[in-house]
Amino acid sequence: MLGEDHPQTAGAFLGLGNSLIEIDSLREAEENINKGIEIYVKKLPRDHWNVSYSESLLGKCYFRQGKFEKAERVLLKAYQNLLEKRGKNDRLTTSALKSLIKNYRAWNKPDKADDYEKILINLKNQDDDTNN
Repeated sequence: MLGEDHPQTAGAFLGLGNSLIEIDSLREAEENINKGIEIYVKKLPRDHWNVSYSESLLGKCYFRQGKFEKAERVLLKAYQNLLEKRGKNDRLTTSALKSLIKNYRAWNKPDKADDYEKILINLKNQDDDTNN
């Protein structure tokens, strides 16, 4: 109804892609996520947080496929932009951070995983301090 190039259509592709990751339909997930990214890139500035969130989903898909180096590139870029645009305590930023950690663990790079895990733990500790 909204058309193939509407941002809400992009959101639908991304939601489907994320669901497909969870059931290990990774090739189909990658296709849907890429469709969502293409729509966002046509409609939004390249550094818009929606693009970065979409790319973090693609990074998640890559690491689940065992494409660890590709996942690292995409996830680092997405995480840095989400950090800048949405802030360190935003759920999308922490989601990208968690995917980055999982990628490093699956890739058998525990030192890098631990470095980012420390960032995540510090965020949780700061959040706990704020709530007390």
